[in-house]
Amino acid sequence: MRFRHRRLAVIGLSASDEHALTAKFLKVGANDFLTKPLNQEEFYCRLHSTLNALDAERQAYQLANTDYLTGCWNRRYFFEHPLAKQHNPDMCLAVLDLDHFKRLNDAFGHLAGDQILKSFAKILTEHFPDDLICRFGGEEFCVLTETDIAEFEKQMFQLMTKVREKVIHWGEHYITFTLSAGIATGSADTQRLLQYADNALYRAKSAGRNRIKLAVTNQTVLDIN
Repeated sequence: MRFRHRRLAVIGLSASDEHALTAKFLKVGANDFLTKPLNQEEFYCRLHSTLNALDAERQAYQLANTDYLTGCWNRRYFFEHPLAKQHNPDMCLAVLDLDHFKRLNDAFGHLAGDQILKSFAKILTEHFPDDLICRFGGEEFCVLTETDIAEFEKQMFQLMTKVREKVIHWGEHYITFTLSAGIATGSADTQRLLQYADNALYRAKSAGRNRIKLAVTNQTVLDIN
């Protein structure tokens, strides 16, 4: 079984009296080193110290790579992910934007806006549990996946239905919202797919919002809503 380094700690153990052994273990990646015979109290202290350090590293990784408000991955994680570095013809990328979000913020306040973003992020991550999802900033999110474009379109329409049906109770108010999306597919690099999808999103918003457009190439955009 293989573990990522943030999920695995190694404590070396030896009865050898070689003075350089501790340094050798640490150089190859061990977190700590103990010599035999063991002192039980020291062993437990070293173990707890190592586990605390491992936990702190995981927390630092989460803080550096996730969006604090929604819990989605951030732009840094997105562009460093192996999936974002592939040139796969089955790659599908969607850029999603909540419609009239500023208007909602102005009408109900920023706390309500935060709740809308968190609610949408929950719907999005539950709907695409195995795909790469990130919050690009503001009310804009991105989904990257390897799948058939027809299946991805179907999933996107289902997502839009879930969003339309979502009602947020905020004090005496009942808030509903919609989204617009642009989809790109093909073997282009992720930056190019983002450009295509963003152009398709712009056309979706210009056409009245609450719809999806599919960018087939940088020159052809089809309305699929």
